[in-house]
Amino acid sequence: MVITEIEIPEPIEYIAIGKKKPKKYYLTANIFYGTINHFIRADIVTKCKWFLHNHLQKIPKIECPIALVIEYHTEKNTEFDIDNKGFFWGKLIQDWMVKNKKIAGDSTKHIQVVCYIYKRGIPKLVIRLESIEDAE
Repeated sequence: MVITEIEIPEPIEYIAIGKKKPKKYYLTANIFYGTINHFIRADIVTKCKWFLHNHLQKIPKIECPIALVIEYHTEKNTEFDIDNKGFFWGKLIQDWMVKNKKIAGDSTKHIQVVCYIYKRGIPKLVIRLESIEDAE
């Protein structure tokens, strides 16, 4: 059962950092696993969480285990690893939900499924939270 669905139009694809010659940092899982400076990583994550903040406000407090479904829509005619894009946004969404007390934690007790979907079309992120029947 769908708990909530949020559509975020035109998600940011990169953050430019630097004064004289800004460098583009594309928002993928590589931000977390690459050799990027930790101050730059923290700056990128903070800016992206602020981008998400107003969009995620309507998420209710959730007590049951959930599935997090992230649809990434783009008009670009390129191939990319959906898990790189999905993981980046998924990590920030989960952290935001915990920090804002929408879920008690981001362990498998609370989030049991994470799914990334690619769709060609008008650029947007669609975030869907679905309840999962507890098998216990």
